[in-house]
Amino acid sequence: MKFKDIARWKIALSFFISFLIYGIFLKEPSVIYNNAERICLSCIGIK
Repeated sequence: MKFKDIARWKIALSFFISFLIYGIFLKEPSVIYNNAERICLSCIGIK
């Protein structure tokens, strides 16, 4: 179970970082940040 949780966190973090990078390139960080936050929270299982 712990390994699964660690894998989930890694996936969520990678999504979050990639969305932040896309936000910087698209110059719409607030929109991308909100989407990334929502996706990451759903990835981890927090609603």
